[in-house]
Parts: sequence; C-alpha cells; structure tokens
Amino acid sequence: MEFLNFQRRLAKRTRELYSENVREWLAFLKVHLGEDPNLEHFEHIELKDFRAWLTHRRNYDNASNALALASVRSFWKFLQKQELLKNEAAHLIKTPKIKKRLPRPLSETQSTFLTENIESSHEEVWMGLRNKALITLLYATGMRIAEALSLRQRDAQKDILHVIGKGNKERQIPLLEEAKESLFAYINACPYQKNFEDPLFFSVRGRPMSSTEANGVLRSFRRQHDLPESLTPHALRHTCATHLMNSSKDMRGIQTLLGHASLSSTQIYTDLDTEKLLEAYAQTHPRAKKG
Repeated sequence: MEFLNFQRRLAKRTRELYSENVREWLAFLKVHLGEDPNLEHFEHIELKDFRAWLTHRRNYDNASNALALASVRSFWKFLQKQELLKNEAAHLIKTPKIKKRLPRPLSETQSTFLTENIESSHEEVWMGLRNKALITLLYATGMRIAEALSLRQRDAQKDILHVIGKGNKERQIPLLEEAKESLFAYINACPYQKNFEDPLFFSVRGRPMSSTEANGVLRSFRRQHDLPESLTPHALRHTCATHLMNSSKDMRGIQTLLGHASLSSTQIYTDLDTEKLLEAYAQTHPRAKKG
C-alpha cells in the first residue's frame, strides 16, 4: 500500500481496489497451482496462467478486468523494483479493450434548473443553502467531489482556490462570484462552529460532509424532479467542462482547470461536441432522412 500511495500516488479508493484485485489474483493462484503461491512460483508463471485467470474472470466486464490486470502488474512491478522477480509475463498479456464511454453532462437548461432549485431540497434552511453552495461550486469549477469536500472554511475567503487533485498535484481554480455568494449565504446560516481550519461543508450532525451524503442529495433531487439518473456530483464536473468547451473551445484552459494529466483526457469533450453535431445532422439533413 505504501508503494501505491507514495510512489504511484494513487487515490485511496484506487489503492483499495488494487489491493482487492491482488488478493483475488493470489486466491486464484492458490487453486490454480494447488498450493499457496510464493516468489518461486511467480518466477515460473507464464502467459497462459494469466490467460487462465482472465478466463476465470469471464463474468466481469472488460473495464473491471483491465483494472484487475493493472493491479497485478503494479504488484509485479513492485517485486521487480525490489529485485525479487525477473519474470516479464505480467507485462506481455494484452489489456482487454475498453469501450470508450462518453460522459453524460446536463443540458444548460437542466443545470440552470438544478442550481436555481436545489436550495429547496431540504426543510432545514441552512442545509438547503449548503446544498446550493456545493452544487454551484461543483458546476462553476469542475472540481471533483472529494476535492470540494476537502476544502476548509478559510478557502471561502479566497478568489483563487488551491486544490490538491489526483497524484497530489496542485492546481489553481478561480472562485466565481456566484459560487462565492452561495458559499457566504450557507456559511452565515450554518449553525456549527466555523474556525478557519474547520471543514467548509458540514453534515446534518456537524461532522464533515461525505461524498455519500452529497450523492444522496442529488439522488433525491433528480428523482423528485424527473432528472436523468446520470445526475451525480461527478456529472457536474463533466457539465462544467462541456459547457466551457461549447462556448470557448479552449482545450488547454479546460485541461488546466480540471487538472487532467494529459490533453487526451480533455479531448473527450470535443468528442461530445462532435457526437452532438452528428446526431443533429442525422435528424435534420435532407439526405439523412429515410424515404
């Protein structure tokens, strides 16, 4: 876990998934080999053994199998770095192809409805204001929910937020006036102690708000107002990026805002724009119509 945390700099949940996958792989090897696997076994593992493992996982989709394989490769790489293993079999097997999934952002009408009405999502006034502040912040900045919930009270006083994202990389995000106003309205109404180092977002009992609670807020709201099931905190990140791409086409700027390590991650929002264009073409162009 220390290798995954400090050298690979993986997020906590990703580290947990990697560990679960390696344990599952070791359990498979125990049955496959007929005894507890050890370093000597690892030296003699072949490509066919990895293929047998993936066959054993045939009920999983390609994305899950690709993550499982990445987990074992990371473990394999750790052993190689420690000079405990020289076998290259784990790096020879092909990664299962993953079908590219385009994000499903809200339309501008839906996002406006959400930010204007989410305040009514709770009978407690301060919690309604909290929900509005959080949703407005996510939509205005494209932050990940974990990044938003890690903010402190002192951050609401700033014009530029300093956020630590994936891989412990820091980026700067401007805090728009609308988001700042929503934050101040919530902070002024919040009944809990608000020292500079306190969490920015509190739960109903005065504890730090969790991502589970944030997901619950949107789940209740979308079902009450017949909004798409894809409306999650992370969808607001996609929505922010998509609406920025539609209006500015500044891919480099959006990459910086979102904290993407490579431009290819930001490219997906151009693909979304292209998909929308093709859909409109298919529906409206005279030559695309049947008959």
